[in-house]
Amino acid sequence: MELAKCTQPYFELQIQYDRQVRCCCYYTARTEQWDLQSAIDLGHYWNGTAMRTLRAVVTSGRAENTGCANCQFLKYVSTPVFQSPPALLNRAQRENWDRASAHFQNKDLVLESTPVKYYLNFGLACNLRCVMCSQQDDRPVDHRTLPVEPLLALKEHLVVANEIALIGGEPLVMPTARRFIDAVLADPDFANVQLTLYSNGSLLHQFLDRLQALRRVNIVISLDSVGAAYDYIRRGAHWDETSQNILAFRDMAAKKNRPWGINLSGVVMKSSIAHLDEYVDWCVRQDLPVHFVPVSNQHFTRDENVFHYPALLKDIPGWEGIFDRAIARLEAKGWIDAGAHPLTVMKAQLQTAWDGVRAHLPVAQFRLEPAPEIHEPAEDFTPLRARLGRMLGRGAAIPEAELHVANLALAEIVESADSAEYIEQHRSDLPAALAPLLMVHLASAWADEDTGLASALENIHRQLVLPQVAPATA
Repeated sequence: MELAKCTQPYFELQIQYDRQVRCCCYYTARTEQWDLQSAIDLGHYWNGTAMRTLRAVVTSGRAENTGCANCQFLKYVSTPVFQSPPALLNRAQRENWDRASAHFQNKDLVLESTPVKYYLNFGLACNLRCVMCSQQDDRPVDHRTLPVEPLLALKEHLVVANEIALIGGEPLVMPTARRFIDAVLADPDFANVQLTLYSNGSLLHQFLDRLQALRRVNIVISLDSVGAAYDYIRRGAHWDETSQNILAFRDMAAKKNRPWGINLSGVVMKSSIAHLDEYVDWCVRQDLPVHFVPVSNQHFTRDENVFHYPALLKDIPGWEGIFDRAIARLEAKGWIDAGAHPLTVMKAQLQTAWDGVRAHLPVAQFRLEPAPEIHEPAEDFTPLRARLGRMLGRGAAIPEAELHVANLALAEIVESADSAEYIEQHRSDLPAALAPLLMVHLASAWADEDTGLASALENIHRQLVLPQVAPATA
């Protein structure tokens, strides 16, 4: 999607537990900072310097050297949100939406409209320990949360919005988020505002009866796979229970004749790709729309991040066909913008990276250590591990996990745009087994008379300047 088509700074305001006030999860430049103990001056944040600057960036259509550069939303989403108002809006909500639309069309920087969507991030607390969660490092030490009273003080603006969205962490485990939900449910002035919950769905059954107080409810469930793969990814949850919660919400909406909505959000990573077509089949059968996002790039996602470590794709035989089947099913269902389109973009991205690994580095021939209970058992690399152990002067083979880490590190160096710069930035984190593994590949390249690969690997070896190891003889 083109930057100039982005509607976020005209329609959405995000208020977060970490004091940030912004309009988009992907924006990387300066945002406003809110004093969590003070009242929220909506005009200051909605038409302040940061928001006016962002609107100027969007209307210019030029993302270079701005907080919109390399935006993942623009990369994977084909059409903008907030294109047309829902039919369920009352008069005040519709007037506010129309004013926002006019400001967007006119490329105004100061708005008379107030946010059409409020996105409230209440904190990091969660009842699950998902393998790819981007909050893992912060959750044990950051216990901040949004206070409820300053949010409810915005009532005159909240009730003319189309949507109030709650996210975490898991909002259904946070006392402040639950208090806010209870206040909204108890106040008839909120009856026509859509309450959206971004949830893992594992606790949804505890809130079904209470949610009936609202006419408009939407649930966005974080769900990446089915069956045992789901249980592995969403540690602490169980597929049978979560899927039953999702279907119970859908069935209650039908029984009560409520215009409730439910959407699924899937993270594309190593453990979900292997079952991607099965997951899409289940979504289609249950008529549950799904959208996809790539796994975040964190140090603890190395074993899942196929986008930065494409050699991981070796563990997913036929992954291209899995993508193709999933995309075809989504297209046949008509789920293009958020479903088939991002998967098509991701498959092309992975194909390019995978072709590069296969063409330039024999390391891709090694099967990496699989996730437990999901993939086939790993091949036996005892001879290679023993060889690397001897080269390091040890009395035994290196552990399989150590080979795995060295394998990924070498692949990342080769794939980097500037290997010297990458090595300098990560020198303190490079594994000891990297040097002998590189020399094994170098010896193999010379034996195969692949002078191009051998020269490239020799250049990397010179850049490493690692301690001397024994020759790479068998």
